[in-house]
Amino acid sequence: MYVGVRGTYHYNFTDNEKLDTYAGLSLGARIQSYSDNGYYSNTDSWGGTYLTTGLFLGARYYVTEKIGGFAEVGYDMSLLKLGVSARF
Repeated sequence: MYVGVRGTYHYNFTDNEKLDTYAGLSLGARIQSYSDNGYYSNTDSWGGTYLTTGLFLGARYYVTEKIGGFAEVGYDMSLLKLGVSARF
């Protein structure tokens, strides 16, 4: 599980109002736990809570005024994120 905060700086280097580009930083805690009882009574377990940071670049492109898609790359929760974005 990952619990954290993210901050972004939005910089639009184009005149395209549908495109939103940004860069950001994240700071959080990664909580990990693993346990295996094993087949022949061998047990293996590990885990803990670790401080983690990240850097990422992203862009959102709005297909309509309210709905769009986004992509982020960098060292954050994952190396690549793709998804849907909505404005309210």
